[in-house]
Amino acid sequence: MNMTKQEKEILELIKGNQVYADYFLQKVSDIKWFNILENEGFFSPKTAPGPQQIDHEGGWIIPYWNVLDYLERISKQVTEPGKEKYVDDLLSIIKNVTKYHIDNNKLLDNYKTWWGFVKILCNIPNKKIDQDIINLIPYWLDSKFDNSLPALEILNCLLPKLLDSKNDGDFEKAEIIFNYITELTYKKSITTVDPYFLFNSFIKKGLAKKFGEKCSKDVILSLATKLNDVLEVERKSRDLPPFTESSYDFSYIWFNSMFTTPTYIQNDVKQLFVLILREILFTKAGGDEETTRELLETFLGKNYAYPIFKRLVLYIISSYWGKYNDTFWKTLEKEPKFFNNLHYMSEICRILQTFSQEEKKKFKNISGEEYIRKCREYNPYYILRIGLPPLTKEKISTMPNEELAKYLKTPISNWPWKGLALSGLSKALEQAAKDNPEKFVENLEPFLEKEYIYVYSILSGIKIALKDKKIVNEEKLLDFIEKYIEKEEFWKDKYRMNKNPWNTNHLLVISVIGELLKLFNKNVDRLLFVTLGILDKILKTGIREELNDTDYFYIASNSALGIVLSSMIELVSKLEKGGKEKREFLQKYEEILSKEIIEGYVWFGHYLLTFYHIDKNWTKDKVKQLLKQKEELWEAFAVGYFFNLNFNEKIYYLMKAHYKKALKYSFQRQKTEELLIYHICIAYLKGFEELNNNGWLAKILKKWGIAKISKLINCFFMNKQNRGVEEKVIKFWRWIYDNKFKNKKENNLNEDDKKILANLCYLVEFLPEITEEYYKWLKLSVKFIYLDIRLSLFISALNKIKDKGKSIEFIGDIYLEMLKKVTPDFDEENIKLIIDFLYEKGNKQKADEICKVYAKRGFFFLNPIYNKYNPIERL
Repeated sequence: MNMTKQEKEILELIKGNQVYADYFLQKVSDIKWFNILENEGFFSPKTAPGPQQIDHEGGWIIPYWNVLDYLERISKQVTEPGKEKYVDDLLSIIKNVTKYHIDNNKLLDNYKTWWGFVKILCNIPNKKIDQDIINLIPYWLDSKFDNSLPALEILNCLLPKLLDSKNDGDFEKAEIIFNYITELTYKKSITTVDPYFLFNSFIKKGLAKKFGEKCSKDVILSLATKLNDVLEVERKSRDLPPFTESSYDFSYIWFNSMFTTPTYIQNDVKQLFVLILREILFTKAGGDEETTRELLETFLGKNYAYPIFKRLVLYIISSYWGKYNDTFWKTLEKEPKFFNNLHYMSEICRILQTFSQEEKKKFKNISGEEYIRKCREYNPYYILRIGLPPLTKEKISTMPNEELAKYLKTPISNWPWKGLALSGLSKALEQAAKDNPEKFVENLEPFLEKEYIYVYSILSGIKIALKDKKIVNEEKLLDFIEKYIEKEEFWKDKYRMNKNPWNTNHLLVISVIGELLKLFNKNVDRLLFVTLGILDKILKTGIREELNDTDYFYIASNSALGIVLSSMIELVSKLEKGGKEKREFLQKYEEILSKEIIEGYVWFGHYLLTFYHIDKNWTKDKVKQLLKQKEELWEAFAVGYFFNLNFNEKIYYLMKAHYKKALKYSFQRQKTEELLIYHICIAYLKGFEELNNNGWLAKILKKWGIAKISKLINCFFMNKQNRGVEEKVIKFWRWIYDNKFKNKKENNLNEDDKKILANLCYLVEFLPEITEEYYKWLKLSVKFIYLDIRLSLFISALNKIKDKGKSIEFIGDIYLEMLKKVTPDFDEENIKLIIDFLYEKGNKQKADEICKVYAKRGFFFLNPIYNKYNPIERL
C-alpha cells in the first residue's frame, strides 16, 4: 500500500513507542490504516494483553488492548459502500484472538478485550454474526476477575439488536445467548451474568417480553429446568428427601404473589428465574395458545414438582381466564385438592375475585366449603410473614375487649391453618395494641385469665407504642401487670396453651414486662417494688431459659431474669433520693451476686457507673473482690463492662487492675477482646494512657496482628472529631514504624505486616502535612495498598493534603510508589486534581511519569492534563 512520508514517519513512531501507539490508536479513524496496522501485526493475538500480575502476592492489572478503539471505529463504517469487506476481517480478528486464548489455557482472560469484541458485534450486520461467533460468548464471560463489561454490552446492545430483527434466524441466535447468560455456576447457585444485570434488562427493560413474542418452547423449558435445579440444590443442602409430587419450596415466602414485582433483587436466582419465566409466559400466552397449553400441562406434571411451577400456571390462567380456564377446571375435576395448599392461596384468591356466581358455585362443589372459607380469610401480609390470622388487626381494633377475650377461647383446632393461624393472630394482636394502646390499657380486665401468648402479644404492642412516645395510663397498665402475675397459676405455667408452636411460658411474659417497666416515667418507687417482687419470684421458682452459656451479654439481654435485673437497675438510677430504696436494691444485688447468677455479674459491669453513683464505697469493694472471683463470673463482669462504650475517667481508674487482667485473658468471644481494644484506644486518645513500652496500648501493639491494629485504626476514625486526636495518631504511627518496620527488609514482612501497612495508609487523613519523616512511613505503607479495597479514600486524603506545608515535595514519589502495584482509576476527579497540582507547582517530571504510566496501562483520562503542559510532545 502506498504511504505518504508523514504516514511512514507515524508508523515508525508508533512501532517504537508504546505511548505514541496508544495515543494514535485512540484517535485515528481512517480505514486506510487498517491494512497497514494488520500487516505490521498490531491485530495479532500475540499482541493482545492478558492480566498482568504486578507482584508475586496476588496484585493484578487488566491492561487495555490499544487497537480496540480503532477496530470499533472501523466497525461503525462497514455498512458504508465499498467498506463491507472489512466485516470479515474484523470477525477474523475476534475468532483468532479468542481461539488463541482457548488454545493457550485461557491465557488472555481480559474482560476489556471481550467487551471490545461485543461492541464491535453491535455494529456489524446481524447476518454476518454466525453461530461460531455466538459460541465464543461463554469464553468471554468465563473470567476469574470480572465479566460485567461484556455482559452489560450483551444485555444492553447485542441482545436487543437481535431481538428487534425481523429475521427468525436472529431470534435463534438470541436464544443461544439467552441460554449462555442464564447458565448456572458455582454449584448451580448463581448465574454466569450477575442476577441484578439480568433483572434490570429482562424485567425492567422488557427483554423477557420480547423473548415471549417469538421464543421456542425449548428455551422456556430450559430456564424452568434451571429453576428446578436451583430448588434441588437448596433441598439437598437441607438434607431433605427427594420430591416425587408437589411439595414445599416455601415460594409463598420468597415470592408471595405472582401479581407483584420486586423493585430490586440481589443474587436471588430463584426470584430472577421466576420473574423471567412469568414475563415470557405472559407474552407467549397472549399470542401462541398452542405452545402455552403445552407448557401449562408440562408444569402441572410431575417433572416440575415444586409449587412455584403450578403458581406460574395459575398466574397465566388468571391473566387469560377466557382462554385457559378449561385447564383450571380440568385439573380440579381430576384432583379436587390439587390447589388446596398454602402455596397457591395468593393466585387462587385472585382467580376467585373474578368468578361469576355460577363459577363460584362450581368451585365450591369441587373443592368444598372449607377451602372457600380459607380463601375468604386469606391475607397476603400475614401469609408472607407469620401465618394466616383468624382475626385481622382491623377487626381486633373494632371489637370490644370483652368480645375479643371471649373469641380467644376458641380452640385453635377450629381455625384454618391452626398453628400458622395462632402466630398470625398473635401478630395481629400486637399490631392492634401498637396502633391503639389505650383501647387495651383502659380495660385489660377481660385478659386476666388469658394465655401467655395473647397477653405477651398485647403487652409487646403497648411496649412498641411507648417507644414511639405514645401516652398510656401507666397506673392502669401496672395494675393489670400486678394482678396477672400475682397468682400461683401464672408462675406454674397454667396459662400455657396446648399445642402452642412457640411453647410460650411465663418467662416470655416476664421479659416483656421487664422491658415495659423501663419505659414508665411515673411512680418509680412503686415500679421498683413490683420489679423486686418479680425478681424474688424468679429466684424462688428457679425456672430459667436455656440460653447460650458462652455469650454472657446475650444471656443477660435475653433472659427474663436479665431483663428484669436491667430494668431494676435503670429504675434505681431514676430515683431522686430514695436512700431506703437504694439500700434495699444493693441488698438484693448482694444476694444476686452471692448466688453467682451470670446476669448479675454482666449487668454489674455494664452499669458500673450507675452503681458507683448509688454507693461509691460499696462499688469499689465489689470491684476489688471480683479480681479473686471465679473465672467464669469475672469474665461475665468484664464482658458487661466492655460492652459499655461510654468512657468515664473515674471508672477507668477504678478498673485498672481489671484491664491488666483482661489483656492476658483469653475471652470466649472475640467481640470482647475487640471492645477491650476500643476502651484502651479511647483511654489513649483522652490522655489516660501513654504509648510507652509499659503502657497497655504498647502491649496490644506488641501482640500484633491485623485484627488488633485494624480495630485501633477504626477507633481513631470513629473519634477523629475529638480534640488532639491527630497528635495521638502520629505518635501511634511513629511507634509502629520505629518498633516494627524501621530496619525490616521487605522480604521479611509477613502477610499481617503487609495488611497492617496497607491500613496505615489511611492515617494520612490525620497528618497536618507530609514531612520527610511522614514520607518514609507513607512510602513504605503505600507499597501494599493494593491489599486494601479503599483506594479511593486514600486518593481523596492525598488530594486534601497536597497543598499543606511540604507535602508537594513528596506527593509525586508516593503516587509513583503506589503505581508500582496498582492503578487507581475510580476516583478520576481527585487524581486529576493531584496531577494538575504537581504540574502547577513545578513537579513536572513526576507528573509526566504518572501520566505515562496511566496511558501505558490503557487509561487516558490524564492525557488532556499531560498535553496541556506538554504542547509539543503530546500523549
